[in-house]
Amino acid sequence: MRKKIIICALSVLLLILSGVLAFYLHGQNRPIAGLSGDNRTLLRVWMLRTPGGAARWVETQLSAYERQHPGVLIYLRQVSADELTAEETLLPDVVLYRPGDITDPDGLFLPISGDAPIFAGLLSGGRQVAYPLCWGAWVLAVDSAYDPQTAATPAPTTLLGRPSSTLSPEQTPALFPLEKADAANCPLLSPGGCALYALREIFVNQAYPRWTNDFAQLPSDTVYQRFRERKCASAMLTTGQVVAFSGLTSAGKGFPFRVMVGQTVTTEQVLLSSICAGAQDGAADLLSFLVSRGAQEQLVHQGLFSVREDLALYPSGWAAEVEQAARRAIVMPDAFQSDEALRQKAWQDFR
Repeated sequence: MRKKIIICALSVLLLILSGVLAFYLHGQNRPIAGLSGDNRTLLRVWMLRTPGGAARWVETQLSAYERQHPGVLIYLRQVSADELTAEETLLPDVVLYRPGDITDPDGLFLPISGDAPIFAGLLSGGRQVAYPLCWGAWVLAVDSAYDPQTAATPAPTTLLGRPSSTLSPEQTPALFPLEKADAANCPLLSPGGCALYALREIFVNQAYPRWTNDFAQLPSDTVYQRFRERKCASAMLTTGQVVAFSGLTSAGKGFPFRVMVGQTVTTEQVLLSSICAGAQDGAADLLSFLVSRGAQEQLVHQGLFSVREDLALYPSGWAAEVEQAARRAIVMPDAFQSDEALRQKAWQDFR
């Protein structure tokens, strides 16, 4: 009996070892990162920071690209800037990032060119290695408790690519409720950096409210949290934060507020893309797909904005105002300037 048990155990062990060996050998025939085989190509895409909602858009569009190109597999991975620039790193084909993530691109990226009608202000010029895919902006959110205007929950509606001429005519925006806001403990909160440039555009013909000691000192997430808790009368928020808070308000977890938009757009809330040295030929085609009209139209699901000059996504409301401001002028700071350098320069210019 004992001998039969041993024989059975050995048989089971041999079956397990056979399965492991078969799986290993099968795995050796799969595409290796950066290589092609069996008529299939693996493109590696690394993603650093993204504007709010952009990561979901990227995932959706990469899946759409795979469906349209059956011979292509895309491996998307979230990494840090340190990992990307480490000496031993095997570079991917494409890197997605925001301005300030990478401060020394020399030797990392290849020049990029394309025929899509991209906003010139989102291109870094010269030897173009950073290609924009989408963007968000900075706007001022004003609590309705301090605002004499009738405040309804702002919810952007989509136009899905009709010409910009269908946008509603521009109207003179209501002024900031200076007297009521100044009576609050905290009239205005803003992070530093590009938010200050946007704030200056909003108050170009108005006096600023009173500042508190933490003005331009807090990170964006903290400013957003304080506005949600009604600890300030107004706050500079990203358009992604406005979309998120509008959803909370619609669900009964927020409060009515008004959005004020500047005459032009200055923003670092841009998703950039670059092709790494040694990348496969399919990398350029992937970026062309991401700035195509079909892919760009899907940005409305995340409340983001198109990099194409010929594409308007929103027919009315504050999102349409942002698009109109971008058509007057949109500026992105140096893509490879550090966040700290941007904060210092913005504060000097603002003061």
